[in-house]
Amino acid sequence: MAEGEAVAAGQPLVVLEPFDLLQQENEARQTLAAREAAYQRASAGYRPEEIAQAQARFAQAPARLDLLEAGPRPQEIAAARSRTRAATAELALARQTYARNAELFERQAISR
Repeated sequence: MAEGEAVAAGQPLVVLEPFDLLQQENEARQTLAAREAAYQRASAGYRPEEIAQAQARFAQAPARLDLLEAGPRPQEIAAARSRTRAATAELALARQTYARNAELFERQAISR
């Protein structure tokens, strides 16, 4: 339509494209579908598998508590001490290697 052109009654002058509104409608539909699905799950109750899993976790809780209250076994403590000694030895070796390489570098016996 050009400026100054005659128009008839009821003739559209402008056509708006509802992209934003269509996107908002689509998002609202998706949100509604997700909430309806959540409502269906909640109103249906827990599945037998979920109930069985919860009961198993509940049954294991006293045994887990006993383990925590008893603390680590002597074998676990000994193994942790061994790992600590090994790590300390590795650290000492790394420090010696670094010191040796730093000295050799200072004397220009090795390159960086």
